[in-house]
Amino acid sequence: MNSNYINREFSWLRFNERVLDQARWSTVPFFERLRFLSIVYSNLDEFYMVRVGSLSEQKGLLKAPDNKTSLTIDEQLKGIGKHVKKQMADLGAVYAQWALEAQTYQIKNLQLKDLKSHDLDYVTTYFHNMVEHLLSPIIVDKAHPFPHLMNKQVAVSVLLKHGSKTMLAFVPIDLNLLPATIVLPKKHRLEFLAIEQVVYDFVDVIFKGYSVVEKNIIRVTRNADLDWDTYSDEDLDFRDTMKKLLKKRFRLSPVRLEVKVESEQIIKSLLKTLNIDKDHVFMNPAPFNYTFMSDVEKFLSQRTKDAFYPAHEYRYHPAIQSKEPILSQLNKGDLFFHFPYDAATGLIRFIQEAAQSLKVVSIRITLYRVANVSKIVEALIQAKEAGKEVIVIIELKARFDEEHNIEWSNRLEEAGCTLIFGVEHMKVHSKVCVVIEKDSHKTKLYTHIGTGNYNEQTSRLYSDFHLITADQTIGQEALYFLQSIQMGNIERLNQPFNSIMVAPYTLKQQLLSDIQKEASTDNGHIILKMNSLTDKDIIDGLYAASQAGVKIDLIIRGICCLVPGVKGLSENIRVISVIGRYLEHTRAFLFKQEGSWLSYLSSADLMTRNTEKRLELAVKVKDPRVKEEIRAILFSYLNPEINHYRLDEEGNYLGHRSDIDVQNKQYELKASQTQERSLWQRIKDRILKYER
Repeated sequence: MNSNYINREFSWLRFNERVLDQARWSTVPFFERLRFLSIVYSNLDEFYMVRVGSLSEQKGLLKAPDNKTSLTIDEQLKGIGKHVKKQMADLGAVYAQWALEAQTYQIKNLQLKDLKSHDLDYVTTYFHNMVEHLLSPIIVDKAHPFPHLMNKQVAVSVLLKHGSKTMLAFVPIDLNLLPATIVLPKKHRLEFLAIEQVVYDFVDVIFKGYSVVEKNIIRVTRNADLDWDTYSDEDLDFRDTMKKLLKKRFRLSPVRLEVKVESEQIIKSLLKTLNIDKDHVFMNPAPFNYTFMSDVEKFLSQRTKDAFYPAHEYRYHPAIQSKEPILSQLNKGDLFFHFPYDAATGLIRFIQEAAQSLKVVSIRITLYRVANVSKIVEALIQAKEAGKEVIVIIELKARFDEEHNIEWSNRLEEAGCTLIFGVEHMKVHSKVCVVIEKDSHKTKLYTHIGTGNYNEQTSRLYSDFHLITADQTIGQEALYFLQSIQMGNIERLNQPFNSIMVAPYTLKQQLLSDIQKEASTDNGHIILKMNSLTDKDIIDGLYAASQAGVKIDLIIRGICCLVPGVKGLSENIRVISVIGRYLEHTRAFLFKQEGSWLSYLSSADLMTRNTEKRLELAVKVKDPRVKEEIRAILFSYLNPEINHYRLDEEGNYLGHRSDIDVQNKQYELKASQTQERSLWQRIKDRILKYER
């Protein structure tokens, strides 16, 4: 194995361990720790459905080993199984600790054996009246084939004996028919039982007349990594093709089996039938689903605020407090928003005002993920109804949002908008909108480019940067980008631009050039903030810059395949990870350039899939005030006293806990821009001190 790199899959699992770590800390409010537990479990689901699913499909196809660590697919899958076994055990232990503390809040997750007689009577009556008739027990024999176990659906599996005959049986838990929990009728306490545990305990009643040899609660995870490149039908348009593909997802191969208890014969039978490797069978001592969180949240919200993160006042950017239209304000300078610390109202208002303006004749936008109830999409529909040209490039291949985007595409099409379903063989992951204004003499362009989606819901959960500008060069190049997609000729984008970088054509090449330029200067400094770093060319470029003496700070929430701090290789590179209340989603690339600080905002992480296999867009920030603000934000993450994790040369993340939360500091930073100049000045002084 090449020790100069960290395997992508193992690095992701370490990221999930850092998320689990949040559920351990007493400084994190009680309910929020439960939320982190649910995120860990949800993350593992997606990891298995996508990454392990993809690796499993490649297994046996003589694919080349990992290009960074030289690990074979078998070695990666075995290592994943080992990591996840420990992570599942840790998840169970942390949940058990949370459940113990929950009792001090009068909350209990019970089993039948814990109940007093009157509560047992209640659950028994509830089972017979509300559950039993909605169950569909299935016995496996010659006349009854092995059932299709749906992806992530929980079932009770039973080994039965009837006379001399032994057979396997299942009771699927359909949460469309059944409640996820049975809540006991208590006034001042929340006591509940998971529905699968109740069914498990009543198995003897369900299979009356049989002897129960073994029983278990199980959950199967299936590969959900749809290969839309190899699936086509000339008679179908792309939207119909996606609908057909989505149906296939329900029947893709199993990749993981979770069980509640050891049951040797049941597990052996399931492994054989489902063709799952034993390395990917896991005991799950924690809940199989976290839908009970809503009951817990409601119960606690009526009793204590201390169980939750304190409410934050989202700053209303000075631009949106003004009565002057956003488009007019842009003529005075760029507008910069940092979600969730700035309210999403500014971005929404930009598109709403464009839809209503008599001067605006066209709106062109890319949509990757949007809110369930989207003011932005509604504004686009209103613009079309007002007679404007509206062209929407909507990505139907946005994983797990395919159906959602198909529904929105139908709405937009019904309104008369021009729809483009991305491009073949590549996802359009860029976040860009160009508004075209026309008067009697000329046209004028207003452009939005962001690091995150046009999604009001996630704007309160994810931290993202959004730039809106009237810079005409940026507008012309962004419009050229959109027109190239409209024309189905993205090869036109394989050329240098003044203000934007486009993947898969110029983004990587330009960044490598900027890294090399920094290495040729004295006192070079590079700051990169992103979700993940896996691109080997970029990593090797950073290694070379480190060896040339460049100071490199990497702020990476998730996967990092680079190994920092190795003498002679990466001793000038520091990698930190921040996990907190908000999901760190901002992507910004800064190069000191002898003090002038070249700054980019990007939709792309520095992963091979982003730099080589997706249409991405990065923009050069030109407004001096915006450049200064972005730099101040990134430097606040470099304070060694904040809550953070540091990646060491052994590939381990070392946690530093303190009272200084960098996400909370962003609110202070925002307040300082409009209220208290002294904090803003202190931050700028810290930047100057750090640079010296």
